Amino acid sequence: MSSLRGHLEHFGLQELLQTLSHGARTGTLQIERDKEKVSIVFETGHITLVRSGSASRIRLRSILLRGGVVSEEQLLNARQDQQRTGMLLGRALIERGIIDNFQLSQALRLKLEEELFDLFLWESGTFEFFPELIQSAAEDEIQQVTRIQVDPMTIIIEGLRQADEWKLIRDRIKDLRWILNPMEGTPPPAESHSVFMMIDGHRSIDELLSQATSTRFDTCSILYRFIEEGKVREASAGEMMEEARSRKKDRPASSLSLYEALIDRAGSSMGHTLLEEAAECAALHDHEAEARFLRRAVEILRLNGDGPGAWIRLQRLLILAPGTTEDLQNAWNLRQHIPTRRVHTILDDLVRSLRKSGEFRQVILSLKEAESLRGTDASYWLQLGETLQRVKDPSAEKCLAKAIELADKNSPEIALRAERILRELNSDLALNDDEIAQLRQRRGTIDTNRKIRHWSMIGSAALFFIICLIQVSSEWRARGLLSAARSIEASNIGTSGMMSAALAFDRVAKEHPWTFAGSSGSKASTRLHGTINNLLATEKTARSTDLQMQRETRQKNRDLVRESIHKSIELRKQGDVIAARKLLDQLDPSSMQVLSEIEIKSIRFPVQIESRPNGARVLDSHHKVIGNTPMIVDLAEESDSIFFVERPGCRTKTIRLSGESPPVVQVSLVRGPLRTYTLPSPVQNAALAGDSLVLAGRDGLVRVVDVNQLHTTGEHLVGIEGHPAALLVEQKGEVLAVPYSGRAVVVEQNGKIRALGPTATAPWTAACSLKGGWVLADADGLVIHLDARGKTVWKYHCEAPISLLSPSTSGGLFVIDRTRLQHHIDGRGKPIGSKVRLPGEVIQVLSDGRALLQDGTLWIDHTMTTGPAPSTESRHQGLKNLYGTEEGWATVTGSITEEHMSPSGASCAPLSAAGNSDSTWVAGVDGILRLHDSSGEITSEVELGSTAVDLQRSRQGRILVTLADGRLCDVEELER
Repeated sequence: MSSLRGHLEHFGLQELLQTLSHGARTGTLQIERDKEKVSIVFETGHITLVRSGSASRIRLRSILLRGGVVSEEQLLNARQDQQRTGMLLGRALIERGIIDNFQLSQALRLKLEEELFDLFLWESGTFEFFPELIQSAAEDEIQQVTRIQVDPMTIIIEGLRQADEWKLIRDRIKDLRWILNPMEGTPPPAESHSVFMMIDGHRSIDELLSQATSTRFDTCSILYRFIEEGKVREASAGEMMEEARSRKKDRPASSLSLYEALIDRAGSSMGHTLLEEAAECAALHDHEAEARFLRRAVEILRLNGDGPGAWIRLQRLLILAPGTTEDLQNAWNLRQHIPTRRVHTILDDLVRSLRKSGEFRQVILSLKEAESLRGTDASYWLQLGETLQRVKDPSAEKCLAKAIELADKNSPEIALRAERILRELNSDLALNDDEIAQLRQRRGTIDTNRKIRHWSMIGSAALFFIICLIQVSSEWRARGLLSAARSIEASNIGTSGMMSAALAFDRVAKEHPWTFAGSSGSKASTRLHGTINNLLATEKTARSTDLQMQRETRQKNRDLVRESIHKSIELRKQGDVIAARKLLDQLDPSSMQVLSEIEIKSIRFPVQIESRPNGARVLDSHHKVIGNTPMIVDLAEESDSIFFVERPGCRTKTIRLSGESPPVVQVSLVRGPLRTYTLPSPVQNAALAGDSLVLAGRDGLVRVVDVNQLHTTGEHLVGIEGHPAALLVEQKGEVLAVPYSGRAVVVEQNGKIRALGPTATAPWTAACSLKGGWVLADADGLVIHLDARGKTVWKYHCEAPISLLSPSTSGGLFVIDRTRLQHHIDGRGKPIGSKVRLPGEVIQVLSDGRALLQDGTLWIDHTMTTGPAPSTESRHQGLKNLYGTEEGWATVTGSITEEHMSPSGASCAPLSAAGNSDSTWVAGVDGILRLHDSSGEITSEVELGSTAVDLQRSRQGRILVTLADGRLCDVEELER
C-alpha cells in the first residue's frame, strides 16, 4: 500500500524530496507524466538509485567521455565485450582495467544527479510513494556494488537553480525538435567548440542533446548563449520542410518529428498540404499519427468549404481507421458530396458505432437527418422507433406505426417486430389478431420462397461447380498436353520437328475442343501446318537449285583437278619435284572424287631421292640399278615400293616409299672408320707430335703411336698406375707429358723421349706452353717456367693449389687457383695488376683473358656474356674456340657465343674441318662422328662404335679418333 500520492501541480518535487529526506524514509517514489515513468529509491532518506524509462535518459558513456575518463576507442572495445558476454558497460570497463570502482561510482553519481535535475522541469504529473524497495534488476547490480548515496537537499538546491534557468532557456528555445543553423561568416568559438561544430543545419536540438558529451542542461545553456550572441539561428519553416523531406525515406521517425514541430508551430494558420505531407511520412512509421494528421486536414478542408477534397482524404482515413465514430460523423456531415450508395453504408456504420457507445440521442439526430434519404424504407422507421423507444420518446409510436404501414405485405418481419414493440408501448395501437395472422402467414410464405430460392441457388451453384470442375479438369489435362506440345516444338528443329509438334497440337484440339488450351492448340496447329507447307515448298525449290549447282560445281572442279595434274606432269618433266608435288598434295580426297577411278589410279606422285653424300646408286626391289642420287621416281599414292641406296664405304640403306611420302627423301649413309687399332688400355688424354700420337691413361704409361702405320712405337713409364692420366701439352710438334707425381718428359717429333725439369715435390695439377718453353704448376701453389732445355726461368707462388694455366696474347700467363682467384703474370714471372676472384668454376681461360665458366658464361673484367654450359674442354682453332654441349657444340668468336644443335651431345672437344668450309666435326655420345656444315646441316656421318675421348687431325688429312673403349681409329675427312 502506498502511503503518499498526489499531483505535482499541488505538491511539487521540492516538497516531496524534503518530506522523504527529513522523515528518513525508505522506499520507492514513482513519478509519471504522459508515457514517462521515473522510479527513485530512498534508503533512510538518501537517494541510492534512479531508474528512468525515458528514451532521453542520461547515458553513462556520455558522462565518461566528457569527463575524459575513457576514449572512444576504449568505449568501443568495452561495448564489444558487453555484446559478447552480456555484462554492463561499467563492469566491462573495470574488467579491462580502464577505470576503477571509484571512477565508476563518481560517473554514476553524476548520472543520477542529472536525471534528478531533469525532474525539476516537470510542471505536471502524478506521484506515489511505496514503502517497499523496487526489485533489483540486472542493470542495477553495478550500482549496488558501488553503493551510491546522494543527499536530496543538495539535489533540491541545484535542481531549483537549473529550473529557474530552464525557464529563461525555454523562452528562447521553444521546441527541442527544431533545427539550428550557424550564422554565415561566424568563426567557431574557442569555448564550447565541439557543440558549435555539431550545429550543421541538419541536426535538431534533441539530436544535439543526445550526441553531446555534456548534460542536457549544459548543452541547452550553450545553445541559448549562441542564439543570444547571434552565432546561430533557428531554421526557417522552408528549411525544416526540406530537411523533413530528405529524411522521409531513410529516417521516417526523425522526419515525422520535424513535421510535428512544424505543425505545432503553425497552429491555426496551418494548411492541409503540410498535414497531408506529414501523414505520408507517418504512413512509413506511425499509423496513429497518420490518422491524426488526416483528421486535422479533413477538418481544415471542411471549414474552408472544400467538401469534395475533405471526402477524398476522409476515404483514406476510413480505410486506415475503420469504425471510428469521429470519422463516420465527419463523413455523414459531408454526405452531400458522397455517392448515395456509400451514404447508406456510412449511415449504417455511424448508427452502429453510436449505439455501441450508448449515444442514442445522437443516433436519433442522425436518423432524423436521413429521413429524406430513407423515408420510404420500413426498416428506417423501425430503427428510428426502436431508438426513440430506448430514450422514452413518445414519438416512437408514430415511427413504429409508419414502419408497420410501409412494411405491409412486402416486409412482414419488420411489421411484426414493430407491432411487438408498439404493443408494449400502447396496446390500443396494436394490430388485431387477424392482421397479425396474415402477417405471420405472409412471413411464412416469404420464408418458404426464400428457402426455395436458397436451395435453388445452392443447386445451381453445385451444378455450376460440377461443370466448372469438369471444365477445370479438362482444361488441366489440355494444358498438360499443350505444354508437352510446346516443349516438342521448342526442342525440335527443322521440318520433321515441326511436324511432330503439329501432331501434338492436333491431339490437344481434337481431345479437348471446348477448352482454352484446345483453342490454343488448334491455332498453333494451323500455324505450324502453314509453316511446314511453306518450308516443304522452299526445300523442294532449294533441292532443285542445289542439284544444278552441284552438277556445275562438279564439272568445274573436274576441270581444275585435271589442269592441276597436267601442270604437275609438266613441272615433273622440268625437274621441279617440290612444285609438282605441291600441286598434287593440294588435291584433297573430296576434290579427287570428281575423277573416274581409272584417272585416279593413273596419277603418279614424284618423289626425289637424295643421299648424304650424294652419288649413291639407287636399286629397285629386284636389286636392279635405276639411277644415282639425286633422282626422281614416280609412285602411286597408296602402294608402297622398296628401294635400296648404296655407296662404296657405306652401309646399304633400304627405304620404303609411296605417293604419300614427302616430295624429297634424304638418305644418310653412315660410313665406318678406315682403320681401327686396339690399345692395351683405355686412354684419357691424347696429343699429336708430328706423325706420332701421344696417349696417356691411368696405367702410368705414355704410349707413342705411329699415325701412318697405326701401331705403337714405344711405351714409357712416367707415373704410377692408378694415378690420374698424365697431362699432355703440345708445342711446335713436341708433346710435354706431365705425370701426377714424378718428373715430366718431352716426346719429340721423331718419337724420342727426354726428361724435363725438376721432380715434383707436390702433385702436378696444371701445365701449358709459354715462349718456346713450358710452365708447370703443383698442388702447393708453385708455378715454374722452364725453357726448352728444362732450365728454370722463374718461379711464382700462389696461396692455393693451381687448377688451370693459360698463356696470354701479350706473352704472359693466366693462373687460376682452387679458390677461383685469377693471377695475371708477365713473361718474367711478375704479377700484373691485382688478383680477381672469378664468379664460378673455370673450364678454360682464353688467350685474351676471358674465362669460360662451367655454366657457359664468358667473364672478363666483371663483364659477363651468357652462353650454353660446356660438357667438354675447349679447343682453340684460328680465331675461335670450340667446346661441346649437351645439345651439340658451341663456338666462341670474340665476345659472341653461338650454340649449334646436333642429334647427340658432344663427348669431346669439336674439331674444325680442313679448308675454308666452316664445317665442324662433332663426336656424339651416341658413338657417331658427324660433320656439320656452316648452316648446321649434317654432310657426313661415321659410326665409331664407342664414345670418342679426343679428336686430332694428322698431317695426312685424316681424323684420328681416340675412343673410350681403348681403340684408336682414323677417318677419312674428305668426302668422295
